[in-house]
Amino acid sequence: MLTVLLDARPRCAGELAREADISPQSASMHLSQLCNGGFLHVKKQGRYRYYSLAGRHIAQAIEALGAVSTSPTFKPRDRDLCFARTCYDHLAGVLGVKLTSALERSRVLAPQGQMEYTITARGEKFFRHWQ
Repeated sequence: MLTVLLDARPRCAGELAREADISPQSASMHLSQLCNGGFLHVKKQGRYRYYSLAGRHIAQAIEALGAVSTSPTFKPRDRDLCFARTCYDHLAGVLGVKLTSALERSRVLAPQGQMEYTITARGEKFFRHWQ
């Protein structure tokens, strides 16, 4: 259910239950625990409750755990989601990784720490053409 929420769109419990292939009761119990643990926010609209990740830091943790997981993070039917998706404020998936690598190789971006980048002088010139 958490990986489904990586695109930052709130989902109702029923949709998350279907995605996880679990009963609505089981999903409800898990969602309640995830809210209590600070992983999710819930917003009530009428008779529905919409769940979303509690913030960017949760999305980053889920992606980091997915990188070291021994089981696939996404289902095979989620090929498009594995190829390209947005995750809060960044492009993710295979496309995001390839784009970042290309920008690094061309010295538009320079690594700044483990997960951050800085735009180089060459990068400023490159991006100025996009304005």
